[in-house]
Formats: sequence, C-alpha cells, structure tokens
Amino acid sequence: MISLSQVMTGNPVTVHRDDPIRKAFDLMLEGQFRRLPVMEEKK
Repeated sequence: MISLSQVMTGNPVTVHRDDPIRKAFDLMLEGQFRRLPVMEEKK
C-alpha cells in the first residue's frame, strides 16, 4: 500500500489568499509547477 507521504510534497510552496497574483505567478514560473496551494492563514 502507498502512503500519503510517498506521493505528497512534504513542504509545499504556498501563497496567502491576500498575496498579489503576481507573486503566485512568479512562484509558479520559478518552480515550474502548475498548481499552488492558497492558504487562509500564514504558517
């Protein structure tokens, strides 16, 4: 059986919902990913 830790990113890059769209775009472009978790609280 496969565990979640085997398929999920351990420390994902995230943005806060109030961050500018440009920040999300730049992070996605730099990291070469298509999806970016949006958090309600900063952690």
